[in-house]
Amino acid sequence: MSSTLLDAAAATATVLVPSPATESVVKADPPIVEIARLLYSSSGYAFSFAGRLLSAAGQFFLSLAQLLVAPLAFILSVLLYLLAPVIVFFQILLDAVIFIPYTIAVAALQNLYPIYVFVGASLLFSAVIALGARALVSGIRSVLFPQWDASNPAKSRSMKRVSIKEEK
Repeated sequence: MSSTLLDAAAATATVLVPSPATESVVKADPPIVEIARLLYSSSGYAFSFAGRLLSAAGQFFLSLAQLLVAPLAFILSVLLYLLAPVIVFFQILLDAVIFIPYTIAVAALQNLYPIYVFVGASLLFSAVIALGARALVSGIRSVLFPQWDASNPAKSRSMKRVSIKEEK
């Protein structure tokens, strides 16, 4: 039964002729999309090539640096052996003039810091007590002696002029 249907379908083949109104337009991608696809597919190759190129350049410069540093290391070791007494002298001088006095000063200041804090706190506390006592005395004086004014002190007696006569 299925073969007769296929034979009938083959015998009556239909051909569709598209009309201009129903014709579907195949849209082509814009050129930027084609360029982006090309760049995306070639970027893997470009990055691989750049990595290999940088690796080869790094190996070249590393071997060049090793060739140049080997004689310099030999010259530097000889120079350091020759300058060793001068270097040791300046290390001792630097210790004696700068590092040891600095260490002593830091240790002394660390040990004196509690005394500094105690003296500072006691001075501040005594200033507060003194100002409080002065305010208290002024208050008591103004209550007990309201007519007394501290701005006009009592006049002091003037000294009498003493003359000394010479004897003849």
